[in-house]
Amino acid sequence: EELYAVFDQHADDWEEAIVLMDWTGSMWGFKDQVENILLDFEQERMMKYFMLFNDSGNNRHAPDIGGGVFATDTFPKQADLKAVMDASAGAGNGGDIAENDFEAILHAINTIPGHEYRDIILIADNNAPPKYPELISRIKRKVHIIACRSNEISEIHTDYIKLAEATGGCLYSMSGKSSCERVTTSTISAPATKVSSSTTSSYSIRSTSRSTSSSTSTTTSKSKP
Repeated sequence: EELYAVFDQHADDWEEAIVLMDWTGSMWGFKDQVENILLDFEQERMMKYFMLFNDSGNNRHAPDIGGGVFATDTFPKQADLKAVMDASAGAGNGGDIAENDFEAILHAINTIPGHEYRDIILIADNNAPPKYPELISRIKRKVHIIACRSNEISEIHTDYIKLAEATGGCLYSMSGKSSCERVTTSTISAPATKVSSSTTSSYSIRSTSRSTSSSTSTTTSKSKP
């Protein structure tokens, strides 16, 4: 229930946001939690649009803005969400581990008028690095990153940290810890997948109170088909 708990804790922090979620095979285990998030927070208008991405664009040798992105026109009802999930899951997974997070963000920015939303919430698989990190410089809206399968802020993939740094967004781990302090790339250690654990003292860390209202969901990692 970790993903649900992040939304439960920050329902008052987000308003009229675009929710973008990795929907490749490794993330299908979060389906029940996503449905519960929709049920519990739809009326609060915390989220206005919902998009799934699965890295199934046609051209994988260069950025493919909009390829492999599946969306509803506005925040979906449960039936709409199921249809989008099924369409995304049936379209493939791109054939590699890295995902099209940044391309999906740019697609959202390019297709939804800026006055219709405030922030973007990215639900990412921390075990799958985003493709084309050079696209970060083109993302001009605040992006908050929920890194699934991360227990500590220091475990979040470097490129997601760079995205938060560039856009002024927050980072959230699955253990209920968050950082809304700006982190500089000088605190990022080599190899380029993690922040050094010694940098965690520079973050504003708080514990998320787990909600008991959502149903239990398995988050066992699955390999790509």
